[in-house]
Amino acid sequence: MASSPPNPKSLFHARSASLPSRPHSFISQVEEHLCRLRATDASCSSSSSICNRLSCLGHLYDSVDGFLQLGQTQQALTKEFLGKQFDKVLDGSFRLLDVRSITKYVLLRTKEQFTRSFYQLALSITPTVPRIEALLCRLRPVNVTSLTLSEINCKLSGLRDLLDSFDKFLLLPQTQQVFYPECDEKLADDLVDGLLLLLDVCGTAKDVLSQAKEHVQDLQSMLRRRRADEFELAKEVGEYLGSRKKAKKLIHKVLKDLKTKRTCSPPEKGNDTMTMVNMARQIQGVTLTTLQSLLFYVSGLKPQSKLSSWALVSNLMRSTHVACIDEAMESNEFEKGDAALQILLGHKTKKSSNVHIENVQTDLGKLELSVEDLEQELECLHRGLIKARVSLLNILNH
Repeated sequence: MASSPPNPKSLFHARSASLPSRPHSFISQVEEHLCRLRATDASCSSSSSICNRLSCLGHLYDSVDGFLQLGQTQQALTKEFLGKQFDKVLDGSFRLLDVRSITKYVLLRTKEQFTRSFYQLALSITPTVPRIEALLCRLRPVNVTSLTLSEINCKLSGLRDLLDSFDKFLLLPQTQQVFYPECDEKLADDLVDGLLLLLDVCGTAKDVLSQAKEHVQDLQSMLRRRRADEFELAKEVGEYLGSRKKAKKLIHKVLKDLKTKRTCSPPEKGNDTMTMVNMARQIQGVTLTTLQSLLFYVSGLKPQSKLSSWALVSNLMRSTHVACIDEAMESNEFEKGDAALQILLGHKTKKSSNVHIENVQTDLGKLELSVEDLEQELECLHRGLIKARVSLLNILNH
């Protein structure tokens, strides 16, 4: 019996189920990359040598992947590459992936540490930091209740420079790189709330000065006309003194609230983030102290630890004629203005009244100039606080 002719289909599958008879281009590429890798010195640890080997490995695996995508390769592997041999190759691939993940993690951590060290070094040598420290030393108060007007103006001007330097410090890339990753929510909220408190106190001081300036200008206008009768003059003076009492009450309340809201926390030791936080706290501290000095000056408040709060308010609102005369020579511009107006109301004769009007006008003129100077400095301070708060919020919301 003659043998049946071979089935062409079975011959085709037998041929296709083996690796290509001629070397495919992918095979040539794989062999070429392997030769290159074997030729390189594995003991060479320079970064350029390692990068070259990694690049060559990348090209090698691209060629291997292309080879594995061939239909002939897949058919041959499906038939011949089964069982334990396949499991070994698969386990080897998983181990390589694990090593690659660990290496990538180590490199990323090294990069982060290097970046932080670089920015910390840049931060330590930036000229902004020594300037801030010098300004802080200059602005630290001795006694908030004993400052003169010129000293308060000088400190307000220094605060303007300090906040400008602090804002530039916050805008530095190295500040944002070091500060943002490690500043927890509680510290961030404390700094933002501290700036908000300063804005409130600064706003209160601005309002008090604005009202005082308005009343002083009204009084000066009336005194310059010299046509107002005694009743009209007494009414205008009474309104001014009444506004001063209200201002003193408000200032006393603000100063009392500040004692409960803000306590001076000692500096904390730690990383660079805590160093920056402590710097920000010191800036807020000297700003608050300067604003307190201004409020003490405007109100004429003299703290007496043994007095009750009600007695302190009563002392603030004291307006007897004798006290005004006794303290007029030693008081500041605000107290001198109050005392001069009290004395003016006490004069009964027209001649003595006319003489004293000139003295009152002189005192009120000095007071107006003082208020204008303080208003200008407070406006600059207010803008500086807003800028610093916006910069800080931008870092925290980055």
